[in-house]
Amino acid sequence: MIKCSKCGFIVTALNEKICPQCKNVLLAENLNKHLSYFVSNVNPWEQISNIGILKAILLTLKQIFFTPYDFFDKTARSPNAYIALIYTLVIGVLGNLSGFLWSIFFASSEINILLQNIFGIYDFKKYSAIALIFLPLFILLKQSFLTLYFHILIFLTHRPKNSIKFTFISVCYSESTSLLNLLPIIGNILSPIFFIYILTAAFSKMHNMSSFKALIIILLPLIICFFIFILIIISSLGASFFIKDFLKGIY
Repeated sequence: MIKCSKCGFIVTALNEKICPQCKNVLLAENLNKHLSYFVSNVNPWEQISNIGILKAILLTLKQIFFTPYDFFDKTARSPNAYIALIYTLVIGVLGNLSGFLWSIFFASSEINILLQNIFGIYDFKKYSAIALIFLPLFILLKQSFLTLYFHILIFLTHRPKNSIKFTFISVCYSESTSLLNLLPIIGNILSPIFFIYILTAAFSKMHNMSSFKALIIILLPLIICFFIFILIIISSLGASFFIKDFLKGIY
């Protein structure tokens, strides 16, 4: 932000060289300081009006995938849920659209026959296109559910000081992993791995917790299911040995 030396008006836009209030020419030195602060403390997507949508997307993706802790550290300083929502819709549509195109490319007559026999679906491509129309709504519902789900886990295990808005922003920017659908087959493997990695960094910075704790919160349901599975196996083995010994005692 720049404070006009003449009228005291606070100028926030990067491209403003003249005070919009009194038309006073802003000092170049102050503009350079403002630009340096803005670039260092605001994530690229929030600079979209100054650097353009394409550059904002590319820089945001670069930072999210390669320096997520730095990215979410900036985002936590000026959290903007509306901007994050726009990002998740844009990236989500692009990512899922690429997956849709690959599904058309790999779709075969055998798949159509299978869907017809099981679900009564006669045209795989037609129904995929219909689903694509409602894609933005689906993405919004998915992000809302994930936000509520993860915030409940964070609330139960961490007692966060920050609101659910911070969780929503974290989930929205983690949608970047949907672009890995551009890679056929391998993208489906990499996407959940990077999602966990990016979301761990997001929760760590947005909710002020360690990366280990953030990872445990994200994986908590899987950890619980794993231990339940182990207990079932141990119980089954114990029961089988008990029955075996019991039958030996009888005969």
